[in-house]
Amino acid sequence: MTSSTTPEKLLAAARPLVERYCRARLDPDAADDVAQDVCVALIKALPRRPPERAFADFVWDIARTKVAAARKAAARRGGPGGGQPPRKGEHTAVQQGPKE
Repeated sequence: MTSSTTPEKLLAAARPLVERYCRARLDPDAADDVAQDVCVALIKALPRRPPERAFADFVWDIARTKVAAARKAAARRGGPGGGQPPRKGEHTAVQQGPKE
């Protein structure tokens, strides 16, 4: 890292891309939280980044890991995309036609 490439500058460059990545893959409520987690993890991991590793690849690896963890957590608790059927009496997003 050069003196002109401070962690703050790197984070400022990465954050909008991370937010877009998370919003494209998660529900809106979770996306902002996960994007924040990615940015915190990025700042913590910067000192360990190998200098030969591209910064973008480094960011995407962290983002992919955090998004996958969020999806797994949602699946465990039955959140959006959790894969569990709705409980009896809950409404689903699919409209059913009239019964015959």
